[in-house]
Amino acid sequence: MKKIFISIFSIFSIISLLSLSLVFSARATETTVLTYEEFIAAYDDAVAGDTIYFGGSAQIEIKGNIVLKSGIDIKAAENATPILIASNNQMYITTEDTSITSDVEISGLVFDNISIYLKNTRDIVVANNIFINAHEASNAPDSGVDADTGYYILDNNGNTHIKSNLFFRDKYSLGKGIGLYYTEGTYIEDNYFGLIEDLNSSIVSAETKALYSKISSYGNFSKTGDQGYFMTAINVIGGDKNTLIKGNHISLNDDITEGKYELNGDGVYHRDHLLYAKEFTNLQIIGNYYKGMNFNDDGGIKIRNGIGATIYKNVVEDNIISLYVQNIEGDKFNCLKNVYIAENIIINNYWHGYSSQSVTVLTNGDNVTKKNVTRSWSFFIRNYI
Repeated sequence: MKKIFISIFSIFSIISLLSLSLVFSARATETTVLTYEEFIAAYDDAVAGDTIYFGGSAQIEIKGNIVLKSGIDIKAAENATPILIASNNQMYITTEDTSITSDVEISGLVFDNISIYLKNTRDIVVANNIFINAHEASNAPDSGVDADTGYYILDNNGNTHIKSNLFFRDKYSLGKGIGLYYTEGTYIEDNYFGLIEDLNSSIVSAETKALYSKISSYGNFSKTGDQGYFMTAINVIGGDKNTLIKGNHISLNDDITEGKYELNGDGVYHRDHLLYAKEFTNLQIIGNYYKGMNFNDDGGIKIRNGIGATIYKNVVEDNIISLYVQNIEGDKFNCLKNVYIAENIIINNYWHGYSSQSVTVLTNGDNVTKKNVTRSWSFFIRNYI
């Protein structure tokens, strides 16, 4: 009798567990929406494990900031090409300041005048999206960073995988690309920034190039105008650890000082390098292509005040790699050490008075010595067409 009771109890236990499993799996829902109002209603009801899909191929007016919730993905539906647009003030996909947001994927969407500002996040994926026309950053949510300079993606205290996106800026949408601040383990891979005419010949994947078809006939995107109006494409702002920047293509305007970007209150557009990294630990810059930017000290690739950097197998066209230390006395980053620069191809006609033989510039100071910086197998090509 005891054995029969135990067997019956075991059967009921298994049935109960299966029932609970079915309840929880049933809660992982997929919802397709066609309007902002439908999205808000579905997102309010969504729980971790759910996915909200934007369907259709029309513009969807985004009327307020979207605050991410852990475990809920936001994607384009299969065979859909939705364009999320903020017609007036720029809108943001953002996070709560007081808690950690994790396990979210944002993919397949076109963002017109919409940026992504993340704070206190873990395991966020931003992939296969297009960013265009971001106009005004003054309404940005508090990010703990100088948000008013205008990023498309800003990651503060997170680890985000930013992969296979297209970033464009015309003369009406001056600003930056990607910014990192106190992140750890962030990857930036296979993204394209800038001029439309260089996209098809760029080094990014065929998958990334194919995204362009989503906006090729979009009336609110200038196909004939210049789309390289970036202040900087990638900005490693400070305190970042274990950052990988790999396989990206950056092709920007040569000179756009006429843009009059309001920075520092002087009414002049100040560019701040193709890639600018400082106060980092273990930075890897591998297999990227850099072209354009101003032919002066605002251009080039700038690496300063950090510990551990690898600059390997990049192509740098009409630019330099500039390394130096800016004095921040008493700070652990008052140095530049353990830097390895190898097997880069530098295609350089003439850049700000530097000959092709001195295109990699190292300003030696008290905290930078030759033994801390290794340069080998760099190729310099002059008058390349």
